[in-house]
Amino acid sequence: MMNKQIDNFATKNLMIVSQIRVSNLDKIPGKAFQEAKAWSKIFNRVVFLCFSEENVSMKKQISPNLFVYSVPFSLSNSIVKTIADLLLNYIRLIRLQLKVIKKFKIDLIREENLILAGVPTLINSKISRVPYMTWLGGFERNSFEILYESSKLKKVVSSIISLLEFVICRNSAMVFTVSAEMFEILKRYNLPNVYFSPNFVDFSIFIEKTYPKLEESSKISILYSGRYEKEKGIDNLLKAVEILAMKGLPFELKMIGYGKMEDWIKKFIISHNLTKNVKLLGKFPLSELPKYYQSAEIFVIPSYTEGLPAALLEAMCSGCACVCTNVGVISNYITSFQNGIIVPPNDHAKLANAFEYLITHPSKITEFGKKARLYIENVSQKYMKIHQFLYFSILMR
Repeated sequence: MMNKQIDNFATKNLMIVSQIRVSNLDKIPGKAFQEAKAWSKIFNRVVFLCFSEENVSMKKQISPNLFVYSVPFSLSNSIVKTIADLLLNYIRLIRLQLKVIKKFKIDLIREENLILAGVPTLINSKISRVPYMTWLGGFERNSFEILYESSKLKKVVSSIISLLEFVICRNSAMVFTVSAEMFEILKRYNLPNVYFSPNFVDFSIFIEKTYPKLEESSKISILYSGRYEKEKGIDNLLKAVEILAMKGLPFELKMIGYGKMEDWIKKFIISHNLTKNVKLLGKFPLSELPKYYQSAEIFVIPSYTEGLPAALLEAMCSGCACVCTNVGVISNYITSFQNGIIVPPNDHAKLANAFEYLITHPSKITEFGKKARLYIENVSQKYMKIHQFLYFSILMR
């Protein structure tokens, strides 16, 4: 059966419409592109579509059967401007998708963002009669609701997202999600062909670290990797590390990323005397991230909303002890005080307590890191097999 699947893929062409935003096609971040590279070894051709942070369209051939295209992307905090931006993004993406479908004779589309990519994919699927499958992380709804949480239009935004979920998923050949919350929502819609599945991580890039012998006096490195945005819980994280600094605990927080809160973060660090404890490292390409996971003892996700963050899987794969808020499906991967620590979102005191426990019990850092690596090994082995079967079942219809 497996050989039959692989033989069938070898003649088929896949288009992946990703949610990621890039500034340079030579340095494409995130698990989505790594997964596209893995699929390009099975499919005849894989075309990876993403959004450009610059106001330009880009394209590049990565390998004989992997191609990348990007379209300009913009999104405002204003509800009126957001609608205008979305319509413009839709038009750009519809045009690019049609071009790619015709040029590469696409057999299957996988779209990875219901709001940004779902509508153009649905339209083009109807026009070209190419089936599409929908991947939902579960964070799309929460991200938009947080963006407009102080607005009277929050209920309207939520209703629009619910309508999009139903229409796009109803017309999808298959829907799969890594979010237990999203899976329950989709079941309420009585949608056929909905699957809950694990996520992807590339073990050839994120290798298990060599665990150093830690003492109670050892300076512990805490790593954050992600956007500097409100929903990522950055304010909560800095309040937590301020508590650690006031107690004189030996630690350093390294923050990899970029975003709207960068100026606020810099001011907070200076005004709260954290310059010796917190280092802003900026944005790094994927190729440089593994060395930071290797050198970190603790990895933190302080978010108020998530689906299943790729950074968590990468950190677990690298053997970091992970401290995360209980959002999305993180608790499906981290069992508190077994292979990491789970804390409530928006509670900087409990986040600080989790850090303090690990700093003062360094043997637990190694224990949790090893168990996290073992868990993610077992989960990731299932991923490609499950998705290969799902793709095959669509292509054989």
